[in-house]
Amino acid sequence: MDRFRWRVHTLGMGRSDLATTVAAAVIVLAALFGGGFGTGVAAALIPKDTSGRGVHACGRPKKSCPITTTLPSTSSTTSTTSTTTTSTPTTTATTTTGATTTTPTTTNSSTTDPSGVPMPTGDPSGWHKIFADDFTLGVSLGDFPAAVSSTWRAYPCCWRDTSGTGTYWPQKGISIHDGVMDLWLHTETINGVTYHISEAPQPVLPLPTRGQLYGRYAIRFKADPVQGYKTAWLLWPDDGSRAEGEIDFPETNTLDGGTIHGFVHPVDYGSQAAFGSGVPEAGGWHTAVMEWSPNDVKFLLDGVQIGESTTGIPSTLMHFVIQTETQLSGGAPPDSASGHILIDWVAVYAPA
Repeated sequence: MDRFRWRVHTLGMGRSDLATTVAAAVIVLAALFGGGFGTGVAAALIPKDTSGRGVHACGRPKKSCPITTTLPSTSSTTSTTSTTTTSTPTTTATTTTGATTTTPTTTNSSTTDPSGVPMPTGDPSGWHKIFADDFTLGVSLGDFPAAVSSTWRAYPCCWRDTSGTGTYWPQKGISIHDGVMDLWLHTETINGVTYHISEAPQPVLPLPTRGQLYGRYAIRFKADPVQGYKTAWLLWPDDGSRAEGEIDFPETNTLDGGTIHGFVHPVDYGSQAAFGSGVPEAGGWHTAVMEWSPNDVKFLLDGVQIGESTTGIPSTLMHFVIQTETQLSGGAPPDSASGHILIDWVAVYAPA
């Protein structure tokens, strides 16, 4: 775990909320009216690089995270899959026929509990629930996050992920069906260009700020052992400054055999606190909980506390990112790698 690594962690990071909203609108409008619409506007929103080193999505130089400002044309697309796929994204949205417009819609999804464990009700001691989603509304592949923009956002196409080999593209890999959010990790070749699809959805909290100061974050999920991919689900500072700290859980170096860990990266780049569980991330259903308080951070996996840190606790506004990306070492995923992470429910709490 490299505590000095840089990541793309937020849509419009370091910009005003207005710029964030406009950037999101550009992505949607580009999808509706063609890549030509978004080219000039998106380019105007992204900081110009005067260093010659490339620009990080938050405006900082970052050589491993180039920015693509236009959605690639998908007139010629090849998708590769393998036998590791255990579920297929279901498209349930309604398409409006007409000249060139498609209206994202939602439909009823399953109201049962796919994982066998229902979303928590009530408030744990010391916490108050401010966000919950058990995915009862279906969203077609291609319509996320536009169809649920009041409750979810995501890193847009075509930001590079942390390793630089993957590309965030929510329209290619995120759907909601059968009571779950489905993150489809796979490779597509579009007009001769290969894209390893990564995803990073983020809940939209009912707050005037993107994140909050302290909180409890619970998520129920099941992952396929997708070769070449990893998780780094995290709390990241609203101001985009890694010096303010970072909290990661669950994180694994690879879904293909890796085990679940929790990390606290202290403020000012102090020594990280790392906690292992010995539990493989892929395979069965798991419930991961982060509890971030003024004096400590706790990690709970399937009801068992696997670690607690009491030093270097971040004390700034932070937001939750379900960052799922290509592995940091070992090269790009094979083009045949394909699989899913299914999320049954997400619940976020504020201090009571």
